[in-house]
Formats: sequence, C-alpha cells, structure tokens
Amino acid sequence: MTRMIRKLHKGNNGGFTLVELIISIAILSMVLATACAFMVLGAKTFFSVNERVELSYSSGQALAQINQKIINSNGKVILKKDPGAADFKLFIIQATAWDDTTLKPTLYQICCYTYDSSEGTLSYKESAPAAYGEGTVESGIAFGREHILCSNITAATVTSNPSDHKLYGLKLILQQSKNGKTYNARRDISPRNHPVYGESFDDNFLWK
Repeated sequence: MTRMIRKLHKGNNGGFTLVELIISIAILSMVLATACAFMVLGAKTFFSVNERVELSYSSGQALAQINQKIINSNGKVILKKDPGAADFKLFIIQATAWDDTTLKPTLYQICCYTYDSSEGTLSYKESAPAAYGEGTVESGIAFGREHILCSNITAATVTSNPSDHKLYGLKLILQQSKNGKTYNARRDISPRNHPVYGESFDDNFLWK
C-alpha cells in the first residue's frame, strides 16, 4: 500500500525543469524585445511624420499669405536686404481708398514680412490705413503688433524679377529644420497687377 502511494505521488509531481524554464524565459524575452522594437519604430515614425507635417503647414501658410498679398498688390513692393546678412524685409504697399475724380489713392496700408536669421523666424506686421503721401520713410510707419508666421528656419532666400521699375516675379524659398529633420518650401509668385518695385524707401511711393 505504501509503495503504491509513493508511485502515485511520484506520478503527480510533474513540472518544468531548470533548462526548460531558462529556454522559456529566453523565448519570451525575444518576443518582448521584438514587440518593443516595433513599438519604438512606430513611435519614431509617427513623431517624424508629425514634425514634417508641422513644418510643412507653417511654411505653407506663410508663403500662401505672402503670395496672396503680392498677387493682389496694386501699389508697390519694396524688398530690403541687409548687406552681408541673410536677413530681409518685404514691404507690400496697398491702396485701400481712391479719389473718384483724380483716380489716385487717398489711403494706403503697408504690411511687412521680416526674416530674422539669428532667430530663425519669419514674422508679419501691418500698419493701420494712413493718408496717402509721398516720401514716406520706414521709420515713420506706425506698425501694429508683430506676429511670428514661421519658425525653425535655417535658411531663407528671396529673389525678384523686376522690369522697368515693376515687379513681374518673386521667388521665396524657406528651409526649416527640427530634430534633425529638414523641410524645404518654395513659392514662385507672379503678381497680377505688376506693382511698382523698389529696394528702399528713398523713392517716392508710385502708383499706377
């Protein structure tokens, strides 16, 4: 009887050996490592795409706004570049009211786009409608609050295509970088009204 009990007890004493346990842990570790690798890769891909979309959106919005302003400009465009620097200012002067008799503008408004290479930003500000006058200088313009349109800019170029003191084309290129990712945005603008073009405020405002 005792011998039989011992046999039954021995038969029910099944389990993992140490070798089997080690192998099981190793297999489970490989499965978990593979799963974690896929999760990390997916997260990196998500953040990379998200950053690219963010850069694309901000630069696209900025260039679209400049494009709209210049296309509809009926006054003058002034492109000021700092000698020896990448910085530039783009002024777009727009007539907002006209004299029905003389057909000359009585009010104008100026918007300014500024690229600051040290800050890596493209900003925008505009003036309130002011009475038309000749010989207006930049220092005398009362601009409102400045807004940042685009940041993380590592390089920006603007080239113009003037002819006979009028603007026939403008090309803008913005290069942005964030966390090692680079994005380039470009816009070729063809003004509808061919506004007067200049590179300083020394000349009088000229209108068509």
